Amino acid sequence: AGSDETKAAEENDQKEQIPEDMFFDKKTFYLLGFIILASAVAWYLGKISSHAAIAATLFAYLPSYLSGIQHKGGPTKCLGRKSVLHRYVANKVDFKYNLWGCSQKDFKNVNQAIFVIVPHGLASVGHLLFGLGDTHDFFESVCKVERRSLGASIVFVIPGFREFMLSVGGIDASRESAETALKKGYSLTIIPGGVVGQSLTRYGEAGAYLRNRKGFVKLAIKHGIPLIPVYIFGETLVYKDIPFFRPVAKFLATKLRIGIPPLLGDFGILPMKPAKGMVAVVGKPVQVSKKVETSPDWDSAVKQAHGKISKSISAIFEANKTSYGYADKKLYDFADEVGERKKEKQKTKKRN
Repeated sequence: AGSDETKAAEENDQKEQIPEDMFFDKKTFYLLGFIILASAVAWYLGKISSHAAIAATLFAYLPSYLSGIQHKGGPTKCLGRKSVLHRYVANKVDFKYNLWGCSQKDFKNVNQAIFVIVPHGLASVGHLLFGLGDTHDFFESVCKVERRSLGASIVFVIPGFREFMLSVGGIDASRESAETALKKGYSLTIIPGGVVGQSLTRYGEAGAYLRNRKGFVKLAIKHGIPLIPVYIFGETLVYKDIPFFRPVAKFLATKLRIGIPPLLGDFGILPMKPAKGMVAVVGKPVQVSKKVETSPDWDSAVKQAHGKISKSISAIFEANKTSYGYADKKLYDFADEVGERKKEKQKTKKRN
């Protein structure tokens, strides 16, 4: 009985620490929407001044903007995953998914997981369609989990873009936000390397930032959930990077944590269609054992799990690259590129 009481107390404490999305329930949504609409109509009819209309709109919007919901697991309902944008982009790049080295049975008992998506690409189109979208049926028929997708903090500061990200299940990419989502029972979709990997992306190449990125592995071990490898073929073929602006993009990513890489697509901003389409190839879940960070074999467990997921992603790439337009490419780690640059700088300093 004592253990039951302790367990119940822990559950209550957890619920208190993870506030509900009070500013995203239907009643509040309709009420705030009514205030904004009513103020707009009143302004149009000349009943109130433009300043009053703006003030009313801000009054209605600020509670949501300041709620910090991106750190609390996001809204309970994600209603934007089949938006017009998703359908248009999925059709434009001919998006689909395939299973490799596994079958639907391998996902039958997966109730929660961390999906490791590679590569980042210049605009994360694959993540938008696979992790943040439901134009496919993977999460409806293959792996039936409710998920949240990690995104750069900057996107939750921009009004409009923030609401879009929340509507498709996006949450802040901080460790605390990820922990909160996992405690609520959500799975996660992540792109190791984040904005740094984004700034290092080259058109038509196959690069990933995995070697020095182990935070997602630690989360999986801490919560005892599998890591699922996903390689997005065609991600680096939908946009072209602009070499002249690469140093600027890298500076913004490494120093300010802002991912704004200059890119070119169809008509400037629209994604291009890869010759073989864009394909998310999903591999067999990598199982891990649950451990606490104070465990004596914690470091070895992290190293082992990280090695397994890295090998799985490499195996997916090598086995499928010929089929999806990367026959002559080799999957390399951005850590090598960064390491080489550091070595060159050190040599230059020694010479001087």
